[in-house]
Amino acid sequence: MTRVFGRCVLVFWLPLNLVACGGESVDGTAPDQGKEFVVVYSSIDEVRMAPLYRAFTEETGIRVQQVTADDDKLLQLMLDKTQGPVADFYITDSAARLWRASDIGVLRPTHADDLNASIPSHLRDPENQWFGIAVKANVLVFNSTIATAEEFAGYESLANPAWRGQVCMSSSALPDNNALIALLIDRHQTRQAELLVRQLVANLALPVFRDPQAMFAAIESGRCTAGIASLDASVQRQAAGPGSKLGIAAPTLANGGTQVDIVGAGVTRHAGNAAAAVRLLRWLAGHKAQEIIAESLLALPVVPAVAAPQRLRVWQELQQSETNVAQFGLLHQEAIDLAARARYP
Repeated sequence: MTRVFGRCVLVFWLPLNLVACGGESVDGTAPDQGKEFVVVYSSIDEVRMAPLYRAFTEETGIRVQQVTADDDKLLQLMLDKTQGPVADFYITDSAARLWRASDIGVLRPTHADDLNASIPSHLRDPENQWFGIAVKANVLVFNSTIATAEEFAGYESLANPAWRGQVCMSSSALPDNNALIALLIDRHQTRQAELLVRQLVANLALPVFRDPQAMFAAIESGRCTAGIASLDASVQRQAAGPGSKLGIAAPTLANGGTQVDIVGAGVTRHAGNAAAAVRLLRWLAGHKAQEIIAESLLALPVVPAVAAPQRLRVWQELQQSETNVAQFGLLHQEAIDLAARARYP
């Protein structure tokens, strides 16, 4: 279903010219169309992407123009092809959205041996239409004055009746939690996954949170003992002040591994400059780009040999679930339906 959006589409050029909805840049000048450029469609804040684009331009001479809007709006534009600059490249922050883009036919395969060699197979599309460029993780969080990491073997442990009235969770509508349910379906099949989610809901101490920071506050105050949250938000919460009570546990492969998702990208089917788009995709798997994007987005590099940002360095070797992240797209609607049946808001 196509939704109607009231926000405008922002177009971002490097060097930094921010183009408004009407097509005029804020300084009254027009971008230099004489130089080679690649058009990137992305819902990720262009300010966070700017260091990456700048480095690419400095190295290759190819400028980057980002069109920024909600993912649904961007997919609509890529299907339409009559409004705005035609997309060469799509970047988004979940495998489910990349899977959707592939499923509706707006991406094309990119066959490059270096991409397949650099990026682990579970972090890229089996048909080579999109590739991870950074890794996000979902971890167990707990009040370290009440519990220890050893008490949380895996995400399923929070469904144990022993934790009745002690669990806090954010909404199932958040992409990370939808992906978590999809992961449970992939591991245990639908019936057992639904039982686990129902038990998890029965263990809730408080109504689900829309804001992860509010959930962290509830855990640190002792109103609940444990929950599940993104690694980047959890690490930032720990670093926000001295004496944080927030502990973090990452499931090992013996317990199914840590749920990971990706920031990923692919070349569009109707790219006007496909060669530059492929060059950008391959560049993103390089050492320099991996360092920049991991630091900018506070994520783990998708290429294992690249060091994680300092704040995440201790989590560099967490044991990732081996489930291909494409499953999060394939099972997205099933996860929504399961959450509704299990009364997980």
